[in-house]
Amino acid sequence: MLGVLVVFLSSACGPDRHWDENEDICGQDPCYEGPFDPPWLSAYDADLAFYDSMGYKLTCDNKVLETENVLTFSDASSDEVKVQYAQMTETAFSELKMLFDISSSAELGIVDRETKMTIYSNRYKYHRQNSKQYGFILYAIDSAFWENRAATDPDFIPWFRREVKHETMHVIQYYFGATYGKVHPWFTEGIAEHVSGGAHPPITCWEEVEEWRQADDHINPLNIRVYNDYPVPAERIGEYYPLFGLAVRYLLDEKGRGKTALDVKYMFLDTGNNLPFAQAFELHMGLTVQDYQDHFFEWMEAYLPP
Repeated sequence: MLGVLVVFLSSACGPDRHWDENEDICGQDPCYEGPFDPPWLSAYDADLAFYDSMGYKLTCDNKVLETENVLTFSDASSDEVKVQYAQMTETAFSELKMLFDISSSAELGIVDRETKMTIYSNRYKYHRQNSKQYGFILYAIDSAFWENRAATDPDFIPWFRREVKHETMHVIQYYFGATYGKVHPWFTEGIAEHVSGGAHPPITCWEEVEEWRQADDHINPLNIRVYNDYPVPAERIGEYYPLFGLAVRYLLDEKGRGKTALDVKYMFLDTGNNLPFAQAFELHMGLTVQDYQDHFFEWMEAYLPP
């Protein structure tokens, strides 16, 4: 979950819910009524809904895009934006399957429409960006939230791709069974930052760490073991993401601990099978969380260029 815009929350999608024929899910007047040529679906006819991380149903424009692994909802994004959003997610998902040696989507449990990821392209709604158990919501590329940046920043689309991949990593973690409550936030966000290339600018040298530590509420990032451990308000938790990413990068770098994505995969699977995170971490990373925390800044200074 991303930066200053996201909090650690989760909820199921509720695929078994049925619509009340008098219930307005669309939020648009009128709702799109067809035609629904593949790969487009009617939310009503297909009995689909998008639930946010708090379990609230979000209105959609009744034109849902179905791709191999993803159902893409929106309040009002164009077809082109939905397609682009879905393609980014499918690409990120494919890259992460390769990284974690996942043979097929079925290995993760994606076997039919009801088990696919659900993502939401949010054009007009005032809604915090976040990931949930098997999907996520981001402000749309064609939203007013991003229109100024998209018009002036040539790196906007590459950055947005990294953001999508960050969120897709959270979904992969959930498919492994390693839910947020089972894994320390510093690792959950750190692995998402590491594999995505950084939805936040990554740490590149020791001087940046020293500068980061000057703030009174910037504590050792490995102290963040549950959400309430953050010493900053929700809108500032993104300040910790570069340090989280650094912590995981060190573990997986040959110049650091030399661990691999497969070590992370098996750690997540063990955690999903209810092995406590601290035990799974020690088993697959080769050191204890406490030892890593105690020596974190010392080891980072030796690891990073000055």
